[in-house]
Amino acid sequence: MLRLIATDMDGTLLSRDKNISQKNLEAIRIAQEKGVILALASGRGELSLREYAAQLDMYRYGGYLICNNGQRLISLRDGVVVDNPKLDEELVKRIFRFAKHHGIEMILEGDDGLSVYTPNNLVVVRFLYQRFMQILPHFRNDDGKNSWMSFFGIFQERRLHLVSTEQQLAPSYYKIGLAHRKRRLDAVVSKLAAEFGQEVAMSRVSDMWIDLVSHGVSKALGVKQIMDAHDIPVNAVMAIGDSENDLEMITFAGIGVAMKNGMASVKEIADEITDTNDNDGVASIILKHL
Repeated sequence: MLRLIATDMDGTLLSRDKNISQKNLEAIRIAQEKGVILALASGRGELSLREYAAQLDMYRYGGYLICNNGQRLISLRDGVVVDNPKLDEELVKRIFRFAKHHGIEMILEGDDGLSVYTPNNLVVVRFLYQRFMQILPHFRNDDGKNSWMSFFGIFQERRLHLVSTEQQLAPSYYKIGLAHRKRRLDAVVSKLAAEFGQEVAMSRVSDMWIDLVSHGVSKALGVKQIMDAHDIPVNAVMAIGDSENDLEMITFAGIGVAMKNGMASVKEIADEITDTNDNDGVASIILKHL
């Protein structure tokens, strides 16, 4: 019997236009009516997830938010917040120096909003994007195939700090995003793993984006914490996702589901593959297992 559903957002529950379809809303409503706990598990932060939680009526049913790839877990029933380890100050500074040396965009998410470092090779592109293109609802690509410039959508965030030196960084951050063209990230990803792989959890969430969180932090950690709180066995858990930051929770869950539009590495390890995010794949797999 299904008791917990953990679903990724971008490229999974959300359609390409970043909305939740009526079919997905209805399937999730039916699941929650049957007593299934819903957890939104995302690289997104708390404020963004709370907006979607309200649409899904999760405050009424008592769901959870797994924010920042598992760094923060929030119970919507009682408001309890569990903070898992953040990236520490010295580590963040070292990653900043790495990004600056390799000319990579760096987006740091913390208590005071976003801190953003833009290398010289992207400053003009950022200006043109802001000036002439529509800002996206969220900076994350849903399938890794959108314009490489879409990560500049982060500049709609109101609490934004542009940084150019490590002295301007905050003491700690939840999560770091590294962004650039695919070929630039391809060229540095092995160096990044060699230098920081023992200290961070690293996931390639699209061709143009790499997420970094503290070592040991993952969406699977948040799922495990919910299971422990409610005494839920692993075979009663479904996890749905499309990107590398979903790998651990899909592997961990009793029913691990990959989206048809997901990365090959995710589909390879999943128990099942459902339809795409634009074809209500989440609704299909939930209704199948209720």
